Amino acid sequence: MAGMEPGSPMRCLWYFFVALIAGTVFGFYEFGNLFYGIALGVIVGLIVAVIAKMKIIRPVT
Repeated sequence: MAGMEPGSPMRCLWYFFVALIAGTVFGFYEFGNLFYGIALGVIVGLIVAVIAKMKIIRPVT
């Protein structure tokens, strides 16, 4: 897919949103509070986006 090369902004954004959703769902079920869920999702999303930007996450081909 165009624009989804390792380390590209689109890939980092995609990883961020996936991690944001997963972290929000996990945090909401774990803590029972949507605010804590969203905060956890944002933190996890930023960490994953930075790791993806450093090209540590390699796509399986």
